[in-house]
Amino acid sequence: MYSHKEQLPAAVSQNEFYINGKRLDITRIPIWQEATITHTFQKYNELQQTGFKDPLDAVVKKRTGSFPPFVYSYAAEKIINGSDEVKRYPVWLKNYISHQITRNPIQQLKVKEMHYQYSNGKFIQTDTGKTLLILKN
Repeated sequence: MYSHKEQLPAAVSQNEFYINGKRLDITRIPIWQEATITHTFQKYNELQQTGFKDPLDAVVKKRTGSFPPFVYSYAAEKIINGSDEVKRYPVWLKNYISHQITRNPIQQLKVKEMHYQYSNGKFIQTDTGKTLLILKN
């Protein structure tokens, strides 16, 4: 039923989490916990790069444009990630990992974007990565 053999990408980038200087092996945690930390961090990082302005704001404005202004305010409050909430995310992430994954106190949480190239049947790290977040106690 397949149309062609699956091809591995030539290069990949991924966010890696370092707890107290040690890389978190996400292959050893349940997939729902992996998804929680990777997907929420990705959204946080996107919002941080846009100055904490949620792109959904334009959608909410467009869809509530023909209604009285209070409808936009109500919908925006329920849907859009507020900048204050987003800025609290790193502490939430550290606490989530500490309580749900490592079950140990975290002195330092670091997230790095790492780059790999596929060569000779394996992925080879191509650089030291870019630090996206550091949170210390």
